[in-house]
Amino acid sequence: YPVGLMTADEVVLAGGMYDVMNSKYYLYNGHYNWTSSPSRFDAPEASSYVWSLDPSGALSPANPASWLGARPVINLASGTLMTGGSGTENDPYIVG
Repeated sequence: YPVGLMTADEVVLAGGMYDVMNSKYYLYNGHYNWTSSPSRFDAPEASSYVWSLDPSGALSPANPASWLGARPVINLASGTLMTGGSGTENDPYIVG
């Protein structure tokens, strides 16, 4: 499907790093956000973790039972062009 959650790989490609604060890339928004990538399983706790973006912009593991935001992404076919907009809330991109 063309809509989903970003993966940890996509976060890294955009400039995110594990446990490194980064407020200088486009995914930074000062909030927690899920990714769709599993991080680890803790057998003694019987808990699984997924990668998330923390408020500092760092990639970090988070327990899915915690309250984090969802930030969906869309995948566009190659050759798709943006025909307008600046990408802000009041002036969203126009995809043609």
